[in-house]
Amino acid sequence: MARRTNQALGREVKLVPTWSGLFGTGMAGDVLLPGEGARIAPTTFDEWPAGQR
Repeated sequence: MARRTNQALGREVKLVPTWSGLFGTGMAGDVLLPGEGARIAPTTFDEWPAGQR
């Protein structure tokens, strides 16, 4: 997500993935997925950063 967001905003950065940080390995699971009963908006992830310019 970070790579795609930076690309959409026209930023050139080198990102190095690591799980040794503030959130630990728990962020590698499904914690960023919507839960049961979530209301899903029609905007896709790729559309969202494009609209932030």
